[in-house]
Amino acid sequence: MQAITSSVLTSSSLSINVWCGMIDDTLTGPVILDDRMTRQNYLDFLQNELPKQLEDVPLTTRIAMYFQHDGAPSHYTRNVMQHLNNPFPSRWIGRGSTINWPPRSPDLTPLDFCLWGLMKKCVCVCVCVCVCVCVH
Repeated sequence: MQAITSSVLTSSSLSINVWCGMIDDTLTGPVILDDRMTRQNYLDFLQNELPKQLEDVPLTTRIAMYFQHDGAPSHYTRNVMQHLNNPFPSRWIGRGSTINWPPRSPDLTPLDFCLWGLMKKCVCVCVCVCVCVCVH
């Protein structure tokens, strides 16, 4: 089973939203998400940016893969859930889905337990003076 998982990377003095996907042994992204994460910003990402991120994924993989996200409030809205039912019918994992997996399971959220730790190490090595310096 292939899965795309998403998460948010934050720092105590600087907050930045980053989306990254994992399909088998391949990473997709990262994508820097502008502004504060709201339900509309997340829906815009799913409708406009996610399809671009998946363009290079073979069709056979896309039609069989699962989309997984965490329980952030912006992920658990009627519009987001309705949208996910179109590209991922019965193949998305999160609050309100037909597939409810336990939160904080390392087997189910590899980005939370692997990739974000590595990214935090890289980000915390230097002191950033503004967000624009950190994301470029």
